[in-house]
Amino acid sequence: LIAESRTAALRSAREDEVDLVLLDAMLHDVDGIELCRLLKTEAGTAHIPVVLVTPQGLQRERLRALEAGADDFLVKPMDELALLARVRNLIRMKVMVDELQLRDATAREFGLTTPAADEGAQTVAVLAPEPQTGATWRRRIEGALPVSVAVFAPDATELLATGMADAYVIHHRAMPDGGAMRCVAELRTRMLARSSAVLFIAADGDVRMAARALDLGANDYLFDGFTAEELTIRLRSHLKRKRFADSLRASVRDGLRAAVTDPLTGLFNRRYMEQHIGGLIARSRAETAPSAAMYLDLDRFKAVNDAMGHAAGDEVLKQVARRLQNHLRSEDLLGRLGGE
Repeated sequence: LIAESRTAALRSAREDEVDLVLLDAMLHDVDGIELCRLLKTEAGTAHIPVVLVTPQGLQRERLRALEAGADDFLVKPMDELALLARVRNLIRMKVMVDELQLRDATAREFGLTTPAADEGAQTVAVLAPEPQTGATWRRRIEGALPVSVAVFAPDATELLATGMADAYVIHHRAMPDGGAMRCVAELRTRMLARSSAVLFIAADGDVRMAARALDLGANDYLFDGFTAEELTIRLRSHLKRKRFADSLRASVRDGLRAAVTDPLTGLFNRRYMEQHIGGLIARSRAETAPSAAMYLDLDRFKAVNDAMGHAAGDEVLKQVARRLQNHLRSEDLLGRLGGE
């Protein structure tokens, strides 16, 4: 879609379900960077990736664009390899966020609540070419962002063995013979790190290396010679996106849990039991294995509610559920059909 003015660009971004904006920094009726800032501050367009395109690669313009929320900054004439790799990568991230937002909206339609975003400190893992470089990056990152930084240099073995970090910064010289690239690909195969941000530091001007890193799963890249300010700005943007995506995932996870569990006892609810028990019976028949179904009812439960109140009755139900769970095998299914 082509937009040739500020008004047309805003209308298209708001109404046309845009997945990516390539924005010229030199528009005739508005500063492109200011238009980027406007897109990033509106709720309906804030999560659309924006790539600023400029005729000159001045460092101050790059930082100004990134501060305005731009996801990348390309210089004319654009390198086709870099452009297409960046477009593929940013659209992939946008599609992921769209899917999470759709699931979250579905959960909301069912009346399921969305948990507040976790505002705790985030973590960054740095794979540096040598320890002193890693220590310098650590001081600068922790001095600019509310994060804790762990430095790994120059071997990725320990990094891959640790738990998930919110973001990884990987330098191309941190491992020999393309090992840094393999580390990017390895992170994307690990369940704990699949949603983490990965920033790859490529050799200065090596567009092919940067594009390959993106295609292997990196979220972003910088070239050797980058400034600490640009690194922290990019990290801040990716960590913010990571927190937002984590919040959506938690919403979806909690929504699914709420949809299939009884809120009082924590047991599976009637909807889940009726859906799942047929499959258990079919599997038992196929394996010609014996199975048993038990239906339990609490005698004189109404007397507890009448004499001691419904809060006491609720506590009895929770205790019964807990004791049954403690005496069942992991493969057994326990649910609450309703009432007592």
